[in-house]
Amino acid sequence: MSLRQRSTSAAYWSALESAARTGVQFVISLILARLLTPADFGAVAMLALFVSLALIFVDSGFGAALIQRQDVTEEDKASVFWFNMAAAVLVAGALAASAGWIAEFYRLPILEPLTYAMAVNVVLTALGSLQASMMTKDLDFRTQARITVVASLVSGGLGVGMAFGGFGVWSLIAQTLASSAITSALLWYWRPWRPAAGVSMASLRRLFGFGAYLLAAATIDAIYHRLNTLLIGRLYSASDLGFFNRADHLQEMPTSLLSRVLNRVAFPVFSAANKEPDLLRRGVRKAILLLMLVNLPLMAGMAYVADWLVVVLYGDQWAPTGPLLTILCLAGLLWPLHVINLSVLKAQGRSDLFLWVSIAKKVIGVTALVLAAPHGLAVIAWAVVG
Repeated sequence: MSLRQRSTSAAYWSALESAARTGVQFVISLILARLLTPADFGAVAMLALFVSLALIFVDSGFGAALIQRQDVTEEDKASVFWFNMAAAVLVAGALAASAGWIAEFYRLPILEPLTYAMAVNVVLTALGSLQASMMTKDLDFRTQARITVVASLVSGGLGVGMAFGGFGVWSLIAQTLASSAITSALLWYWRPWRPAAGVSMASLRRLFGFGAYLLAAATIDAIYHRLNTLLIGRLYSASDLGFFNRADHLQEMPTSLLSRVLNRVAFPVFSAANKEPDLLRRGVRKAILLLMLVNLPLMAGMAYVADWLVVVLYGDQWAPTGPLLTILCLAGLLWPLHVINLSVLKAQGRSDLFLWVSIAKKVIGVTALVLAAPHGLAVIAWAVVG
């Protein structure tokens, strides 16, 4: 099968997997939003920065390095797997040890036990990370689609059942833990790969030469994108953070769906076409045109009906989310263009440029957010657009 045929098939299955994931999670979130309070969602959002950083350090850029390199060996894969697991245990321990400080920082005691639970989630996620990376490298999105549907339905049903039972914020935590556990278990079942014993430091050094820049860029990106939750959680209430988090989630849903579909396919395909500049150029052009053609009217339309949309979907208690969604949709207009261009840099092995682009953007973004934070949620949303 040619690269073009493989990429077309991969795009189809990636779209199906992402649509299934987004659709199921969206329906579940609608039900949970009517059963739980904005403060419940805000409490979980307060932990987003710490959990994101933990998962980034566990991966350390090795997943992308395995996808980008065309000469990966079994020794490479085994070394990355054992590194991921060791890092997951260490990072989860550090996260659990920080639970009391996190609860004190936000002045919200419930965050301490919630942090312990999310530390377990770090290990559960790491268990299947190597298999997921290799499926992506092989453009096997069909299997990932099956895994996503099963994990989303079962974990979502558990979360809704617990919400009906009055478990409050723990419904969201249980949903997250169940999703990670089921996903990793099915990845092992449908990808029957078993790691050899031992770690090759030579393999890790070779892969880290590419992954180190991505690790730094991902760390900066996570801090930047979660900085608004950190500032809102500290300066405002959990309910305020819940409103902002729902607006951000709604705005990102169509954009991330489109970007996820093409970016997951684009990175391995662009990497395979790296030595054929004309083929790579045509692929990039098609990806950009397709994404922007769909994304621009989606974002503009959502911005126009934001107030009505929020009340219809989530109920009157979420009404303050509407004006924030209108503003944040402007930030999503050009996001796919950014995603595709960064995929090209990674595919060409230029993780150093990837890092410098991230640093330049984040310096401006952090400055805007810090200046905007004391002046209200709407001003913070405009800072995100900026």
